Amino acid sequence: MPIPNYTLSSKYAAPSKTLGATTARFGVGPQGRHRQMAGTGEAVQIVGGGPGAGTTVSFGGDSTIMEARVALLFYGGAWNNLALSPNCDNIQSAVQTLLATPYTSQLIDYQCNGATNGSIWNRVITNPPGNPFDPNDCGGVVNDLINNYYSTLPLYNRPNFYAFFLPPGVTCQQPGNGAHSNDGNVYYSWQLYGSLNFITQVFSHELVEAMTDPNGNAWQVDPRDSGPNGTWNEICDVCGNAALPVNGVMAAAYFSTSYKACVVPQPDPPPPPPPSLPNGDYEISCARFEYHNQNAYIGFIGGNWNGQDWVMFESDAIKRMQKGELAFYTLADGERANVSIGISQTNNQYLTTSPDGTQQNNLDYIASHSQCKIPPDVPYWV
Repeated sequence: MPIPNYTLSSKYAAPSKTLGATTARFGVGPQGRHRQMAGTGEAVQIVGGGPGAGTTVSFGGDSTIMEARVALLFYGGAWNNLALSPNCDNIQSAVQTLLATPYTSQLIDYQCNGATNGSIWNRVITNPPGNPFDPNDCGGVVNDLINNYYSTLPLYNRPNFYAFFLPPGVTCQQPGNGAHSNDGNVYYSWQLYGSLNFITQVFSHELVEAMTDPNGNAWQVDPRDSGPNGTWNEICDVCGNAALPVNGVMAAAYFSTSYKACVVPQPDPPPPPPPSLPNGDYEISCARFEYHNQNAYIGFIGGNWNGQDWVMFESDAIKRMQKGELAFYTLADGERANVSIGISQTNNQYLTTSPDGTQQNNLDYIASHSQCKIPPDVPYWV
């Protein structure tokens, strides 16, 4: 079922005019790329690269969002284009998958119980956001939705946190990939567009911090308010952008007082090790070009062993050849050419066939005429 559209009333239709009453303080979101790490399958995984053992948190006295009922608000009619990758349906599905896991369970350290998303709360806002976007607009947009839609729902079935997703090409007046703030008792986050992993990492970062420090005076890591330009120093900020997949959805690590470390509850177990060719001599029957600065080079080689097709990065093949574990050759019209390691003029290693006067067993010829097929989600051999 598609996410329903919502058009703002005339009072709120023009961004950055009547929407935000004041310039809000905010908890700055992640900046730069996340460190996407592999899970171990533990119930709660401690993530390296976070704060030291002496890290403390303090409580400012204001309330937390004990149980977040999260509305997903896709700002701009561009979100009606389901050809986007990811599109709003992909993001909704990923968020609902994440919130159905124990990801937020360790927030019990901060007297928070978890988060949910109901599809009935989610909307595509058809009005275009400002570009660059002014996050102070969020409060007015939410108030319009409350007045004209959310107020019609039963009290027990209304959202209390609003996550704004900006469409491709829209930038923001504030730094970072996203942030969270409040307009009175309206609590919200905003974030830029990117890959699905990027979007769920930023979303989970902002959700966790908004629950534990919704207005900048609840739980923070000491010293408080020591983020960039005096922004709030919160429990994801200190984890060095670490993220792990939880049921296939990339999620940000956060600081746990129980573990005195950054954690991700119930991350996915590590993937099985890639298949490995036994030591020996193998025919290369396919290859595939990769390109760098518009220059072609052999990126993959492949063949068949015991009825199984294998494909291997050229770099991994070179490493095993240097260890004396593997040797390769090509065959054409009964002519065999051994494969050796060459050195380019820029001092890069590459695979090359011994000269024998037969063009068909040259690796470049094989890559042009017998390209390896690489199905999606199939591991490369090592």
